[in-house]
Amino acid sequence: MQKWAPDAVLALAMVVAAVLWTDAQFTAFEAHDPQWGHDVAFFTQIFWSAVNGGPWASPILLEPQGMLEMVHFHPFFVALVPLFAIWPDSRFLLAFNVLVVVATALPLARLGEAASKHRGFGALCGLAWLVWLPVQSAALNDFRPLELMLPGLVLLALGVYRGRWVELVVGALLVCFTREESVYLLPFIGGALVVLPFGERRRVHGAAVLGIGVAWFLVLLAMKGNLFFHFDPTTWGQTTATPVPEHLVEGRTAFFLQVARSGYVLGLLAPVPLMLGAPPTVFLVLDTFREWERMTGPYVHVRVPTVAFLAVAGTVGAGWLARRDPRAVWPVGLALVVANALAFPDARERLGHRAASHAGILDSPEWVAREALLSDVTAEDRVGTDYGLMARLSGREVLWNVVHLYLEGGQPPHWTDAWPITADGLDVLVVMPDDPVLAHLGPEWTERRRGGGYLLLRRD
Repeated sequence: MQKWAPDAVLALAMVVAAVLWTDAQFTAFEAHDPQWGHDVAFFTQIFWSAVNGGPWASPILLEPQGMLEMVHFHPFFVALVPLFAIWPDSRFLLAFNVLVVVATALPLARLGEAASKHRGFGALCGLAWLVWLPVQSAALNDFRPLELMLPGLVLLALGVYRGRWVELVVGALLVCFTREESVYLLPFIGGALVVLPFGERRRVHGAAVLGIGVAWFLVLLAMKGNLFFHFDPTTWGQTTATPVPEHLVEGRTAFFLQVARSGYVLGLLAPVPLMLGAPPTVFLVLDTFREWERMTGPYVHVRVPTVAFLAVAGTVGAGWLARRDPRAVWPVGLALVVANALAFPDARERLGHRAASHAGILDSPEWVAREALLSDVTAEDRVGTDYGLMARLSGREVLWNVVHLYLEGGQPPHWTDAWPITADGLDVLVVMPDDPVLAHLGPEWTERRRGGGYLLLRRD
């Protein structure tokens, strides 16, 4: 076999996955059925506002306006804004999400090669990543900044495993620039590598990771006033534990049973990555309301750190097994791919049904009528609409979710200087005929069109 053949096979698989998953993302978007249209809309609004000289935030969030003032901090947005300026559309973000997930196959392939001492085995490790259903689920989860932790954590692991500083530092920085939770994750990883008996070389690398994590923590502590909005270490141990609902326990148990039936169960042979991934995994298991164990929905991205550590452990464990006997390289590698492809069969079927439903939506008269109605909304219109159409109408100066208008008691769920919010600052409303906002409208609002289950009203 030519030396370049394994890399060519993996590259082809990555291209196929990227094309298929990007097409699925675009089709869901066009069918007005992304995983969570509200979040697609506010991410699009953030980038649109930044490109057009506005604040790095979206009023849809009802949060302070500005990159540092937002609850979540995503420094890598700075690098994406110029690209968004070239393609100022939600679909750019959807395609970028797929690219990040697919690209993670490359460092995993190099990790598999390092663990097995075999180039072809490394390519199979990259392929095993692409056929594992949680990976497809992450790729199809709209645009989620946390997905950048996938290549970041794998690169970090690759740098530690091979003793290469460039990979270690680049991986750590990707994790830092993804979201502010890195200030918890990196110090733990680095501290564990320093304290636990993993060898002197690992201690040096651990000290570097610990240093990067602590330095980043101090920078954010100085710069970001609401750093502890979600995770406040000063209150740990002061709250009463809430039992996890039974249906979530069942779902999470089923998730880990399927992980155990996939090829990444070989991670039991490489316990170090599993130990390093324990904190976010324990946090997820004890979470009392986020349905992260599902393959669709708004919380899929929450399990990103756990997925990364499972993949690293499974890859290293499989590589260790293959290295023990040269004759085992191809059987172990192929078994890893096949086992990953066969895991989560029920969830895979549900994802297939969801994709098929989108094709049906695009052929329906209702969708055609709704698109005709939306064609009457201009790029300059200030718009209010609901969760279903927010993503479709995002990328404009003013976009509000109608559930935030005229809230009972006059209190927003978070905060905003623009409160109270009414329809007076809007030109167009696109809502369902029974939307409660209609009861608050005056005679200056007139219905201009209806179709596809929606009304279009314009303020005269």
